[in-house]
Amino acid sequence: MQLLSWRVWIVAIAAVVGIVGIGVVRAPRVLAEPDRASELEAWLRRERVVSFAANRHVVVLERRGAILVCVRAHEGEPVCVIERDPAVHDVFVTYDSFQEEGSFHDCFSWVEADGVRQWARWDRRTPGTGGACVEDYDVFDTRRDVGRAGRFATLTSERVPLYESLDHHAVPLHSEGLRVVQDGDVLCYAPPSGWVCTSERAHLLALAGRPESFTPISGTERYLVHTVEPHSHTQHHSLVLLAFEAGEVRVLDRLALGWTLVLGADPGPRFTWQLEADVLTLTPRASLPGEREAPRELAPRYRLTGGRFEAF
Repeated sequence: MQLLSWRVWIVAIAAVVGIVGIGVVRAPRVLAEPDRASELEAWLRRERVVSFAANRHVVVLERRGAILVCVRAHEGEPVCVIERDPAVHDVFVTYDSFQEEGSFHDCFSWVEADGVRQWARWDRRTPGTGGACVEDYDVFDTRRDVGRAGRFATLTSERVPLYESLDHHAVPLHSEGLRVVQDGDVLCYAPPSGWVCTSERAHLLALAGRPESFTPISGTERYLVHTVEPHSHTQHHSLVLLAFEAGEVRVLDRLALGWTLVLGADPGPRFTWQLEADVLTLTPRASLPGEREAPRELAPRYRLTGGRFEAF
């Protein structure tokens, strides 16, 4: 009996040692997993990134002084080019000519100093733009058939290690007044002080919707943000006071503008607003058929001091 108890103790001790050993082996791997928000923020600031986008097909990295574009076909080795013309910005790339078997063509689009968006076909075999895109991507752009030649022709061996994995996607969000990029569950903002990244889920809950526009509040790193939370047939609109302080993004206060009924085109929020210095003025717009009256509890004017909407 005594021998059996000793054997039980030996087995128990061996099991504990094994568990501890596994913990010691695995712990560094867990601890070494980078926080995506911190990793992205450090990379964006270090590389002096202006904007970026990435998916399984293409990576576009706009930095001060050079734009790197890497295009991958059929998940193979990417072809990367550098464009150093400082007038070129707001680049995006899409497929061209879906109907051509074995096509090597993409459609590049960018804006130049005159503010006009350019479109041109690009060939992975002999990089460089030349000729019009075949596919009809933008029926409202009358210059899409011009095809500016000679852009994005300088090959480079540079890559973007952060996006070598095909699993990562970075998507620029359509917001006025401030660049915002979403990478998985991370949102990255580009205020004048430099990029700030944060967890998407908790942040969007605090914003009560997705950011649509950013209006800077003079003399501060604070913004008045219009957010929209979509539902099946309604859009819930809010104004949010957002601050970038000490490398963090914080939601200071929120003003609910009510909801609008969406049965076709979105009629937009029930109020228009004007910001002068730190004074916000709300003006209710005329109601449309099927809409309720604008919320009556809202004051016509607010002073945005102390990080709050203060009615006066």
